[in-house]
Amino acid sequence: MPAPIDIRHFSATPREADEKFMSACRKAGLAPVVFTHPLKGPDGEPLATTVALMGPHESKNVMMVVAGTHGVEGYAGGGVMVQLLNNAGEIRLPKDTAVLFVHQINPWGLAWNRRENEDNVDLFRNLLYCDPPYADNPGFDDLALSLAPPAWSGPAREEADAKLRSFVQQNGERELTRIMRLGQHKHPKSLTYHGRGPTWSKRVVDRITDGWLAHASYVATLDIHTDRKSTRLNSSHLGISYAVFCLKKK
Repeated sequence: MPAPIDIRHFSATPREADEKFMSACRKAGLAPVVFTHPLKGPDGEPLATTVALMGPHESKNVMMVVAGTHGVEGYAGGGVMVQLLNNAGEIRLPKDTAVLFVHQINPWGLAWNRRENEDNVDLFRNLLYCDPPYADNPGFDDLALSLAPPAWSGPAREEADAKLRSFVQQNGERELTRIMRLGQHKHPKSLTYHGRGPTWSKRVVDRITDGWLAHASYVATLDIHTDRKSTRLNSSHLGISYAVFCLKKK
């Protein structure tokens, strides 16, 4: 970062996040491209993923910075992007290098305050595991209804909680965490669902890859996440984490 994180660059609503990103792009002299989502936000507002490139389009080395893979975590990633762009004059890119900003790749999750997308899919896993053959997770199959019971109160919830307590007593919390983190493709209404095919966001990623990365030989992806539940502007502490992927094309 060119300076310590400034909370003024962050947003409290999807509309504010989009406006700040677009304004920062204009200030940096970039030409953003908008991919409009087919669904609307809770107030009927349009949702979109916005892409902007800093540097030559034909660059062989590209850093792709992504915000919002896990929906609501996009407030943090969007704020980081806006601050970077508002301080673009301090950035000196190496020769034959570009930075590609992908703002709110899961705009539905951001708008609806969800980690998942409109299909209850964990987009991070969908990007990796959207195509068959789909790996089985028999441990999750046994616990699917307990992790997402048909009712959140009454006998169904009590039965689910009892089964989870029994599992933890017999196998430990670490085994439960392992099973959940493996994810699954069979239970669309339960947790850590990877989907069965590419989501809208995955198809947008494919278009971004074809449109902006075709000339690249080396691609590094910085995928910004958060490590706290509170990611909005009024958070007393904003914890930011990230995943980095580096690819070399043959």
